[in-house]
Amino acid sequence: MNNLVDAPGEYYYGRKRIIGSTHKPPDSKEVVGSTMKALINFTNKYAGLNPLLIAPIAHLLFVSIHPFQDGNGRIARLIHSWILLKKDLPLFAYNPDKRNHYFNLLEEARNTDIWGFIEFCNKEHKKILEKHS
Repeated sequence: MNNLVDAPGEYYYGRKRIIGSTHKPPDSKEVVGSTMKALINFTNKYAGLNPLLIAPIAHLLFVSIHPFQDGNGRIARLIHSWILLKKDLPLFAYNPDKRNHYFNLLEEARNTDIWGFIEFCNKEHKKILEKHS
């Protein structure tokens, strides 16, 4: 992110907007810091549970906090993969042609029901793995 954004790797507290979403990510130092700490506590506390449940939830939480100026989706997918890898499962992947469906399910998960997003993540991951195995 060098030369692309100011202060790469540091939390961003300016006004944030997620294109195509009504969600308003936190923009104060206090709220971004506390929600990131809560996310870390969540992943640590529930590390022993099924990673196919915890990884998509952590993914959703991170991308909803949206702590950086750019790259939040990529980092959310890396966190998802990291949780899976810790349990000796393959990296998270989904078909990029389904990007709009992915964004719609993120929005739905924030507003009403997270299960569609969890199911999408796991089905897409399985399809990619079957295709490349």
